[in-house]
Amino acid sequence: NLFKTNFHICYMMYKVQWKYKPFIYLIDAVGYSLFFWKKFIPFRKKTVKKILIIRLDHIGDVLLTTPVIRALKQGLPTTKIDMLIRPFTKGVIETNSYINKIHTLNPPWFNRGPTNFIDLIAFVFHNLFKYDLVVELHADPRNIILASLVGKYIIGYNIRGCSFLLNKSATYEKLVKHTIERNLDVVRAIDIDSDNKIDIFLTKKDIRFANTLLDIHGIKKAICIVP
Repeated sequence: NLFKTNFHICYMMYKVQWKYKPFIYLIDAVGYSLFFWKKFIPFRKKTVKKILIIRLDHIGDVLLTTPVIRALKQGLPTTKIDMLIRPFTKGVIETNSYINKIHTLNPPWFNRGPTNFIDLIAFVFHNLFKYDLVVELHADPRNIILASLVGKYIIGYNIRGCSFLLNKSATYEKLVKHTIERNLDVVRAIDIDSDNKIDIFLTKKDIRFANTLLDIHGIKKAICIVP
């Protein structure tokens, strides 16, 4: 029943073009028959020492991940949280006090420019099964495969394929939902939660720069519009 239910839900909920669904369905059918045991591994908070969050997207996506970072730190306060992101998004997360280490990577499947496969291989080699928990928020099959190579317990969404590699799948609700809430739903699957406030950690240098800019132009009130 678990086998059949997972297939039915995955196939109906795939967020991919219809022409790709049969192919992904076939891969998942084979995958579930080989890796069904992963679904029966229980999540134990006390065994988690190192966490990796994968967010190989754009600046806004990384910023909307900050509630997840805080939730994990609050729920698992003694753990070290690392993050895997693309180099150009590092600026919005490098001052986050909840993050222990930042890995940067231009993955071949998302990079629009020249790709260095050596960096990808090196990252996997140096972090092979290093993390007790890996949180993958994009639901991309290639990200999930990468997560399975560096993590012992993987959580994420099962809406684009390769969900047989996940130990725990978050429920992707059909209703309209903010991205922050969808991100938090992934860690809610392991009973970890927080509010949906975005964290932006400013340095003293940032504050001095902003105050100087406002003083120079004699600005008392300002509105910033980011379409």
